[in-house]
Amino acid sequence: MLGGYLHTKNRLLYGPSVIDKLRELRADKAFIGATAIQTDGLYFPYEDDVSVKKEMARRSDQVIVVADYTKFTSKSVYRLDFDFVDILITDQEVPNEIREVLHNKNIAIIQCEEKDKYEEDNKDES
Repeated sequence: MLGGYLHTKNRLLYGPSVIDKLRELRADKAFIGATAIQTDGLYFPYEDDVSVKKEMARRSDQVIVVADYTKFTSKSVYRLDFDFVDILITDQEVPNEIREVLHNKNIAIIQCEEKDKYEEDNKDES
């Protein structure tokens, strides 16, 4: 457990003790979500949340953002730059303007297929 304060509604830990504890860790991969994704980065409603995610990203070999398509039309307040991101996993097409930025920053995009569609496409192979 990282310590710090627990924001129960959004299920996140924050505070200086969380950052201090993260400085002692190293991870192969960090999976993070986002409240919103715009052309200039990932957005979150709480400044402390961005601080924790930024420190975890610094301590990880690879940062993977997992976000559904609604995040591309959402807005929030505090930004985490794309420089910390290696891969974006999403469920639908990424808007062209964001796709272009991700391409320029060498961020891989993985678009997951719907389960039903995948099963339908592969049912004859069984």
